[in-house]
Amino acid sequence: MRYLPSGKVQIAVLLIFVCALYAQTLRFDFVHFDEDELIIDRQSFLQSIENVPKAFTTDTAYPFGRSVFYRPVQTLSFMVDAHIAGDRPLWYHGMNIALHATGALLVLVVLRALSFGPWAALGGALAFAAHPALVPAVAWVPGRNDILAAIPLLASFWFFIRYAHTQKRVYLIAHALLWFVALGAKEYAVALPLVAYAYAVLVRRWHWRTAFTLSEGVAWIGGWILYAVARTLALAHVQTLSFGEAAMSVLRSGGAFLEYITKAVVPVRLALMPTGDLTNMIIGGVLALGALITIIVFRKKTQLAQFGFVWFVLFLLPSLVTNEPTARQVFFENRLYLPIVGIIIAALNLVRLLPRKPLLIARGALVVVAIFFAFHTTRRLPAFQNSETYWTLAAAQSPNLARAQDGLGTEFFRKRNVGQALFLHQRALALHPEAKRVWNNIGSVYLFMHNIPAAQDAFAKEIERNPGFPPAYHNLAITLLFQGKEAEAEQLWRQALAINPWYSFAHQGLALLTAQTGRLDEAREHILFLERAGVALLPELIPIRDALFPSPSPSPSL
Repeated sequence: MRYLPSGKVQIAVLLIFVCALYAQTLRFDFVHFDEDELIIDRQSFLQSIENVPKAFTTDTAYPFGRSVFYRPVQTLSFMVDAHIAGDRPLWYHGMNIALHATGALLVLVVLRALSFGPWAALGGALAFAAHPALVPAVAWVPGRNDILAAIPLLASFWFFIRYAHTQKRVYLIAHALLWFVALGAKEYAVALPLVAYAYAVLVRRWHWRTAFTLSEGVAWIGGWILYAVARTLALAHVQTLSFGEAAMSVLRSGGAFLEYITKAVVPVRLALMPTGDLTNMIIGGVLALGALITIIVFRKKTQLAQFGFVWFVLFLLPSLVTNEPTARQVFFENRLYLPIVGIIIAALNLVRLLPRKPLLIARGALVVVAIFFAFHTTRRLPAFQNSETYWTLAAAQSPNLARAQDGLGTEFFRKRNVGQALFLHQRALALHPEAKRVWNNIGSVYLFMHNIPAAQDAFAKEIERNPGFPPAYHNLAITLLFQGKEAEAEQLWRQALAINPWYSFAHQGLALLTAQTGRLDEAREHILFLERAGVALLPELIPIRDALFPSPSPSPSL
């Protein structure tokens, strides 16, 4: 009699496997790629419980910058981490491991709900847990955003399966609520209703015209309207892409789509900042064509494979939307976190087409695949050990990507190797003369070297190329203060606030300058803003705050 693992055994195996595989990340530091903006610089904001409502009304960069992303679930997760552990990376990495383990368990649950046997479902979940392309989602702290979206989406889809089987509205309500949560984690959650429709038509064999009733429509349309309103209000100060621009962006990324197929199936040409690999694109095209031919030939036996490919496409396409110029586009592999589940569903279904003996061999091969994936993942993880290992490898893997060279330059500047930093920033400009933020970084190096004229020139060039970037105005104001030009510095800070009224560095500068020039009422307003936003005051502002507010004043939410 064949041994079939119980649910408890499957869960235990999966949890032990994930924890053992990623345990080394507990020793890792931050890699300083988005962590500064999202976590380190925002500690005062994140640690304040009073700021929880702002997670739902602001973008992901508040209060130090501005962003085109509305992801309150991500912000809330960082608030929990910051409240417990401050900016100590161990806790953040531990949370990523726990989230990934949860995601792997939900993959197991979904595969079982799709009628795969216990061994097949466990093998698929292990392959998912160990897949090398998903390493950035776990080892890179901000990569958790894909996991935060996948967890409620997988759970929501499971509830939809239960609803499809039972027609009980309690499952539909749970499905809709979890989908709404996922929308607050990442934008590709918008695809779930289409994925559910594909499941109903392809797997459940419902008629495509009458697959859904008014109940499902109300749940999805209502959730979408609530999300769209909240997102529109939070991003009112940001210019976002129109539907037509987003569609064109996806069409221009067709090569990246083929490359993602290769990395999902044959993950051996991976990179930290992939910009396009012709070999991967060709392999992806061959794999897609082979899968299409197989599905056509065995179309009556491959309903789940058809659904799996639809899952992959629908959840991946929104990730191809970008407003970045071609020279800055990077197709990060953590975006495969949820789409890759569709590839696993398709692969498990196609394996079923094999005769009995090859089928047994194929099931054994699942274990071999999981072991291979785990080995490859273990080899990839050290790249995320710290900022030096990350940026050194990123620049080596993508030598023609200005973003990677600029990032390595910033890493050298962080270590105060200003000569190498300046060389790499200038190399980034040589690769992409119109690259944004590079002149700002060059100016920061010159400012550190006390070369004020060169710093001023660099910041002015950044504003010329990137007029919507408040930090360049702030940095230029600092150079003017060194020259005693307070009025011009003040004007630049006001321009920064005109671009982003929440930009806290401009509020800090204006609070200090207006207090020093006797405009105490305005200084009081800026300090109140900073305290309400949960921003730590500059040391020079603390005695001014104490003089302006002799006793604690109420700090209502913004």
